[in-house]
Amino acid sequence: MVVGIVALASMIIIGIIDLITGYELNFFVFYFIPVSITAWYIGLPTSVGMSVLCAMVWFVVDIQSGKCIHCLSMAVGTLWYALFLSLRLEVHYPK
Repeated sequence: MVVGIVALASMIIIGIIDLITGYELNFFVFYFIPVSITAWYIGLPTSVGMSVLCAMVWFVVDIQSGKCIHCLSMAVGTLWYALFLSLRLEVHYPK
């Protein structure tokens, strides 16, 4: 329970910092922190949910920071989600 709250709080803090800095800086590495926390300490189903949440937060932050959204941006968002999921598997299975 505490680990999940820490993961959610870190995702929110990373999203706020990402919004402040703008879309020019790539925050992928930092969004991986809550995904890896949930994969390592909680489990696979929860880390899938965290991957979805992180991808959504990243996408919403890009929209709010003024990035032009079109089909290419949607494709990039899908790619980021796939990367979150694949990295989640890398963290979970080596245990």
